[in-house]
Amino acid sequence: TLYVVANHDVYQSTNDGSSWRKVFDCAGCHLTFASDDAVYAGGGAGLWKSKTGDVNTWTQLSLPTARWTADRTPRDWGYVGLTDSAVHGNVLWVAVLGEGFYRSSNGGESWELVKEDIFARTVVIDSVTGEVYTGGSSALYAGGYNAKSQGVMVSSDNGATWRSMNAGLAYPFATMLRISGTSKWLLSP
Repeated sequence: TLYVVANHDVYQSTNDGSSWRKVFDCAGCHLTFASDDAVYAGGGAGLWKSKTGDVNTWTQLSLPTARWTADRTPRDWGYVGLTDSAVHGNVLWVAVLGEGFYRSSNGGESWELVKEDIFARTVVIDSVTGEVYTGGSSALYAGGYNAKSQGVMVSSDNGATWRSMNAGLAYPFATMLRISGTSKWLLSP
């Protein structure tokens, strides 16, 4: 089963993308992700969870931060909200632009701020090693360098300590991180 967000709503395909049906009228979602036992969707309007991903099965979760801005998108100045997510087992991580990186050990019912980063953009977990990689960027398209931009960081102890992975980068910018097998991919402005 595949899930995508289009026009701020969540769509589901059960035939490898040959056809789609709207399963959730989110009115503000821009990201969907799944764990072994649930599907999640979120954006400026909030964060939701469904055990099956079907119509009328979505419930709103608590937000990692009360400063979430419902009237903006990640491309708008002043946006505070979800920009990326990662799932490993029953642990969820989310990047919240304007705040930092949050972790939930109970399926998104409650959250803990693990790492502050006002430029939080992306988070990924290495399924083999369990290492958590975060990416932040003070620039989204070009320019915008800020000394507080942390770039790529990694934690081998579930967020207790962090080390920089910015060697070789022109600037400490990371807008999207992904892992494929043994390769780690970085997208930076």
